[in-house]
Amino acid sequence: MKSVVVDMTLFDWDGDVPLNHSFRSTVIYEMHIAGFTRHPDSGASELNRGTYQAW
Repeated sequence: MKSVVVDMTLFDWDGDVPLNHSFRSTVIYEMHIAGFTRHPDSGASELNRGTYQAW
């Protein structure tokens, strides 16, 4: 999987300001519900595994 580098100076904040939080200390976690609930160990019912209803 490829990552994306964002140039924050190009974003139009429309009067809003970015949070004063360093990207160096930021953790971005992405979870896909289908993959997370598809395995039997997920605890989701067999009928709902791999769907949003499992969440």
